[in-house]
Amino acid sequence: GDDPAAAGRVVTALRAAAPAWGGSVVVLAGPAGPGVDRWGPVPGLELMRAVKDRFDPAALLAPGRFVGGI
Repeated sequence: GDDPAAAGRVVTALRAAAPAWGGSVVVLAGPAGPGVDRWGPVPGLELMRAVKDRFDPAALLAPGRFVGGI
């Protein structure tokens, strides 16, 4: 649908259930909004940020397009 709040609730419910079946949930397409986290929890996010900061200190290359707003 077009409702970000409803999409956020569905994604949250799916992510809560995902560990039971050894999976994860990534949103490939859906409404944009503050309630929809496309990537969900990502192990190693701080390491990814450090690498991005090291090789792109001015944040010129695809800013905000990757997980965690990197």
